[in-house]
Amino acid sequence: MVETLLDELKRAKRSTMEGIVPETRHGGCHCGAVRYRVEVDLSKPVTQCNCSICSRSGTLLSFVPASSFTLEKGEDSL
Repeated sequence: MVETLLDELKRAKRSTMEGIVPETRHGGCHCGAVRYRVEVDLSKPVTQCNCSICSRSGTLLSFVPASSFTLEKGEDSL
């Protein structure tokens, strides 16, 4: 069975509550011009994105402090 992102977040939330540190996630825009790295505290709430692309893929989003975010590529594309 394929683990969905929501299942992964629920598992990680339990792990985080047991003392495991936040996880590093990588992402970017669809065209690849922008790439970033973020430290995510998976014990915090997530929100389901309602745009057409994310709705099809079931993407979730989370808000993090600026200190947890690193822009790796594409500053000139923002």
